[in-house]
Formats: sequence, C-alpha cells, structure tokens
Amino acid sequence: MLGIGQTLGEVQQKRFEEAHLFNNFKKYYEKRDMVKASELLWGSISKITYSIGLFYGKKCGKHKEIVALIRDLAKDHPKIVDWINSAEALHSNFYHNWMDEEMFENNVRKVAELRNWLLKMLDEETEKAKQTLI
Repeated sequence: MLGIGQTLGEVQQKRFEEAHLFNNFKKYYEKRDMVKASELLWGSISKITYSIGLFYGKKCGKHKEIVALIRDLAKDHPKIVDWINSAEALHSNFYHNWMDEEMFENNVRKVAELRNWLLKMLDEETEKAKQTLI
C-alpha cells in the first residue's frame, strides 16, 4: 500500500488525466461523435474510480475491478446502480456502436450524475487523507 503522500500525489496525477479525458469527451460530444465520446466518458469514470480505490489500498486497473469497486461503493444507494449500468453501456457503445442518439443522451445524463457522485466522494477521501498529514 502506498503512503498517504504517495497516494495524494498519484491521485493528483489521475485528477489531471481525468480532467483531460472529460474535456475531450465534451469536444466529441459537441461534434456528436457518440462512439468516441462514450470512450472518453468511460475513461473519466475509470480514472476517478481508480483514484478512490487508492485510498482503500486498491489499484483497479481492469474494467471488472473498476465496476466492482463502484458497485461496492454504491451498495447503499440503489439509484446509483442504474448509473453504473449506463456507464457500462457507454463503454460497450465504444466497441459496438449500437446506441441511437436518444439512448446515448439518456446514458450520458446518468453517467454525468455518476461522475459527480464519484468526484464528491474522491474530494472527501482526499480531504480526509490531507488531514492525516497535519
């Protein structure tokens, strides 16, 4: 397990990478490139989840590990399961390009909610970790 300082450093790097992915998602979303936008939004979720995992001593590098951690974090929040399913659907859309525009928009809205929920959690975990350094 990483020390708190190392964890915070890695989280800072992942936050930078996530912001870059999310900014690119917005660009492709505006271009209506649903396949590339799907990939980038999933990447954003993955980076945030990976970062949260670091605070629990987990390095979630595989799809299965990322989804398992999100599901574990959401076990007391039933509506979040729907958001997770939407994130997985977008991930699948990148590979198979099967979504129509209405379905894509619906899933993007839900994954945006998931992203906000995860970011809030990441901010809370980061703040707790910083407090241990004081």
